[in-house]
Amino acid sequence: MRLRSIVTILILIILAAVVAIAGSMVFFVVDETEYVVVTRFGDPVRAYTEPGLKLKWPEPIETLYRYDNRLLIYEAGEVEFLPKDKKNIILDSYVVWRIDDPVKFLKTVKDEMGAEDKLRDIVLSELGIAVGNYELAFSIDRPGRDETGCDDG
Repeated sequence: MRLRSIVTILILIILAAVVAIAGSMVFFVVDETEYVVVTRFGDPVRAYTEPGLKLKWPEPIETLYRYDNRLLIYEAGEVEFLPKDKKNIILDSYVVWRIDDPVKFLKTVKDEMGAEDKLRDIVLSELGIAVGNYELAFSIDRPGRDETGCDDG
């Protein structure tokens, strides 16, 4: 009788472990600060934007991609530019951005590193164009100038 109760307890422990492992493979939680895109064999099939407990097929069939839905900050760092008057200027810039469409984000850049690479290209290009159109002397504040950059009198 004693051996039978030990075997029953072991079977229950093993069964509980199997249920816990199987549950962790098919259930997942979407946090309120993230989007989750579920892909089946690499193709996006659905996106979750609301928090809660969700269901999916096990890992080889469906894969999860988690993205932050809060405001993200990308810092381009210090970069040297050449204005119209050919006097070097060093600018430090940053971009505040957010993922609006997680499926489109997955298809175009895949992850935040890919997005930051694209942002860097765009920011440096636009800053180069903007700085290249101005002379550095016009951006320095001198006494007697109004906010339009015109001298008094």
